[in-house]
Amino acid sequence: MKLNRLLLISLFSLTIFFTSYSLDNYINKIEFQIYSLNNKQYTNKSFNNIVILHFGNLESNIFIFDFLKLSNFAKTKKYNFDYLPILYNNKDEIEQFKSTYHVDTNIFIDKKDTLKTNIPLQLLPTTYVLDQNGSIIFQYTGALDIDLLDKNLTSLDNFKNGGM
Repeated sequence: MKLNRLLLISLFSLTIFFTSYSLDNYINKIEFQIYSLNNKQYTNKSFNNIVILHFGNLESNIFIFDFLKLSNFAKTKKYNFDYLPILYNNKDEIEQFKSTYHVDTNIFIDKKDTLKTNIPLQLLPTTYVLDQNGSIIFQYTGALDIDLLDKNLTSLDNFKNGGM
């Protein structure tokens, strides 16, 4: 029993170490090329605001729940950011999802896997918040805490305005 705990703790520690180590290699200038469902191409230069990249697939109830919450949060226009949900599903599945949930948020596809190669995606869902230069500001793995995202964006706004 103690050996199992020790192995789990060691595995968890190594995972955190390598995740943080690999993020150091990706901090500056995330460049990407994504496609809308109507096949329009977007790059990181297409967006002037903070970008929230939200990766997931429709087999994940966590992603669906977070997607719906984050879509509503984006509509409040409380902060200047572009919400870019990126799904790893085919177009028909995404269209069915949009129809079922009456979704009007644009959904994107990483058709050429540029994001998979430029950002360390180890688990879905994962959310990255990028500044206007493409640098990672925040990362959330797993279920998204909208309150924490709100607090982080508030702190970022306060910092940009000269205070904390």
